[in-house]
Amino acid sequence: MRWSIILVAAVSLAGCKQKPDSTPQEAPPKAATEAAHDAEESAKAAEAPPAEAEAEPAAPAPPTLELVKPGKKPRRALRWSPPPGQKERLTMRVDTELDAVVAMLNAKAAPRSLRFELTVQRSQAVRDGAQAFAFTVDEARLLGADKLPDKARKALEEATATLRGLQGRYVVDALGTVEKVVIKLPSAASRELWNLAQDLEWGLGRLTLPFPEEPIGAGATWTIDRGVKHGVIQATEVSTFKITKLKKQLVTLKAKVRQTASPQTFQNPGTTMDVKLTEYSAKGAGRITWDLTRLLPRSAKVTLTDTRHLFYKVEGQPTTMTAVTRRSLTIPAARP
Repeated sequence: MRWSIILVAAVSLAGCKQKPDSTPQEAPPKAATEAAHDAEESAKAAEAPPAEAEAEPAAPAPPTLELVKPGKKPRRALRWSPPPGQKERLTMRVDTELDAVVAMLNAKAAPRSLRFELTVQRSQAVRDGAQAFAFTVDEARLLGADKLPDKARKALEEATATLRGLQGRYVVDALGTVEKVVIKLPSAASRELWNLAQDLEWGLGRLTLPFPEEPIGAGATWTIDRGVKHGVIQATEVSTFKITKLKKQLVTLKAKVRQTASPQTFQNPGTTMDVKLTEYSAKGAGRITWDLTRLLPRSAKVTLTDTRHLFYKVEGQPTTMTAVTRRSLTIPAARP
């Protein structure tokens, strides 16, 4: 009984993330797969969605930017300037995968791959140079559903259908980083719908386009230090950007990301269990191409892997957990 509760807690605490549009993987042993799936199913009763799914997240620390190299001449001040009221469609794919070790037991969530089609519109300018954007989920599709266990597949398909037509918003600050992503979920949102919304939120959060104030050229490099929030975990992110291609208004950025977090105690939404984060680290990389006169990227490929070491108690017994989550965002190249 105790091991069943531990596995339930494992999937719940790690976020029940799965791997989207990812490459095929070697299947885990049947016992481990069934245990993880059973844990996911049991977690439905143990983990409730947030009481207010539309509540805005706490504001992270303001970002700071430092220019490292100005790049080749000629140099110019690069600015992202989509016209007010502009509306565009965005197609993106988000893949998520979770592996966890709980008290020496392996727990692996079924990979999840999602394809989203959104209509995004610049709605208004807000204070301090930030811009607000609104979006509608026109289409959401679960990819590779035939490889999932029947119960998991049905639950995810229902959540995917509910996601269609939902609306949301986000803000791009004066520096060009995305913050305050809000998705308007139903008050009775299921755990699966909540997780899909988090996949979408993570993907939108990668659509950053930060530039230094100084004139720069091809090869320019700069860093950004900012606070970020992953669910209930507050972390610090340091990103390095480099311009690999610059032609008129078309720019391609290459990025590397590292995240760290101090030890902290939290409770997942809908639970009363205190969880201590003892160690956290993440690293990622990506490439994104923008037309500075357009609302959305022309193409992107971004990956991020985070590792969390957790401590909590189950039936009064101390339990440790290590969870590794791998995510990727893909935006296919836009047609000329």
